[in-house]
Amino acid sequence: MKKIYYSSYHFGSIIPILFLSLFATNIQAQNIVHLLEGGTLAGAEIARNTGDFKYAPNLRYTLLYQIHPHLQIGGGIAYESFKKEHLAPIYADLHVYTRETVNSPFFAAQIGYAFGWHKDYGQLEQYEYLGGWMLEFDYGRRLPINEHIAFYVALGLHFQTIHIDVDVNYLEEYEEQVNYILFALKMGISF
Repeated sequence: MKKIYYSSYHFGSIIPILFLSLFATNIQAQNIVHLLEGGTLAGAEIARNTGDFKYAPNLRYTLLYQIHPHLQIGGGIAYESFKKEHLAPIYADLHVYTRETVNSPFFAAQIGYAFGWHKDYGQLEQYEYLGGWMLEFDYGRRLPINEHIAFYVALGLHFQTIHIDVDVNYLEEYEEQVNYILFALKMGISF
């Protein structure tokens, strides 16, 4: 029963992204910004009062709608590849620019849910590696390359929770939570 609940929950979280893309096709193209970013996450995994260093390259695609020269909202999807864990966050995004020009510092925030899978836990029937909520705050700079393309660079703080369901025969089923606190460095282009 629990697997059905989580599967429908995960499927249900994809629906807002689909609606966002349908909405985006019906609005003026000049207000749409596609942002492709690549970068790295580095920091700590904290579980049961212990910490381990974690590092992961990541790729992101964000679709933003400019509702004001200082403000863009949207959503996106990412892929983060740690040594054994892999996460695919789906998130809502907010960018606030300090200037109306393309050459502008910005603050950004993302909130969403990351689907997860683990190389080792996937082979063990007693463990179910689930995703969890993510939250990220960035500060960066947008620099013009030409009239339609801009370069982005940002440094941020990334918070991620992971839930692991454990069901062993001799114990009651329980859920373990793992927290990630990571620094994020991202670079990308918008068009």
